[in-house]
Amino acid sequence: MKFISGFFLAFSSLSFAVSPKCDAPTSWAPSMAYVYLTNHNVIKKDEVDHSKTVVNRMASEKIGNDIYRQIHHVSFKLKTGKVVEVITSNDASSEECSQGTVDVFLISTTYSDHSA
Repeated sequence: MKFISGFFLAFSSLSFAVSPKCDAPTSWAPSMAYVYLTNHNVIKKDEVDHSKTVVNRMASEKIGNDIYRQIHHVSFKLKTGKVVEVITSNDASSEECSQGTVDVFLISTTYSDHSA
């Protein structure tokens, strides 16, 4: 019986070690990125097609007791077809994605070699 209790205790603690899932288009970091972009006149509120916003988590690292630093690549598709891309950095926990401020980095140019 002690073995079974120990077994479940070990696996229940592992479930808390999972990085928070904060990569929905309506999550804290993408929402704050949208606010920053509109406040700084990079985009206008009515020109974004929110149904086509894409968020990809690039990294998540545990930096404290249930605190994770997360990096996301966010693409906002405009109704004109243009795409505005940012990288966000923020802290999150298993309780909520908004454990602090969000740093937003606007990607002005992307270079890639598609021939490789």
